[in-house]
Amino acid sequence: MNKTKIVIMVITILLLGTVIVFFLGRPLLPPQIPFKPPPMISGEYSPSSFLTVSQGSSFQLNITQTSFLDTELTLPFENLTIMAYNDSASPSPSQELTLNYTFSNNPIIISPKGTNSTILTVTVDSGAQTGKYLLYIKFGSSNITHVDGHSLIITVEGAQPTPTVQPTSIVIPKPSILAVISPTRNATYHTNTVDLIYHIDSKVLWSYYGLDSNAKVIGGKLIAFKGNITLNLSEGPHKIMLAVQTEESRYSSVPVAYQTIDLIIDTTNAP
Repeated sequence: MNKTKIVIMVITILLLGTVIVFFLGRPLLPPQIPFKPPPMISGEYSPSSFLTVSQGSSFQLNITQTSFLDTELTLPFENLTIMAYNDSASPSPSQELTLNYTFSNNPIIISPKGTNSTILTVTVDSGAQTGKYLLYIKFGSSNITHVDGHSLIITVEGAQPTPTVQPTSIVIPKPSILAVISPTRNATYHTNTVDLIYHIDSKVLWSYYGLDSNAKVIGGKLIAFKGNITLNLSEGPHKIMLAVQTEESRYSSVPVAYQTIDLIIDTTNAP
């Protein structure tokens, strides 16, 4: 081996060593994680994740959304999509599931850092194939809320046969009796704050109220609440509609109890 080859070999080894030292000496960079903005709404759903229904039956989903925004939020519910759900425990349905659905309020208007609700009613087609399905509720305004929607797993069972019973054994639950304690009907109040207090003879599932132009079951923007609350009312006449459903009344001939109260706020002529 001549001197020229030896020199070339030494230079090559030195260059290779320099490259190795350079890369080994560089600090290891952490993996880059895509930035995901935090959600600006939080939802409560009843039922929350799983539901079993029969062919040709209906079910309801209570949806309550709380906003973390400092501004009013309009939250529309755009559509429902459904697809077969695969798991190892049961075969996947081979056909689409036909649904008819309505929202009691769509969209819902949520005040700054406030809460509002809607009720989704879904009817399953009587010829639907049995099995498990994934129901997805698509939300609008996801560019603001950073929440795209909510998923619910539905198990469709065969229609239940109508049991044969003796007429004497049929028990029809009575509608719940709703008594409004405050405010008093047609009363005049000399303050802007009025307590909404009621009594009902069964466990409450949900309660809503509508004020003035929204004091109606269909087309009104109802506000969900729990327990007894205090309303801040402006000067003049007002109408309040109270709607309550209980554990027992949902199976009765009148599933929701309603009461409407008229009153007047007059602070200028306070005694």
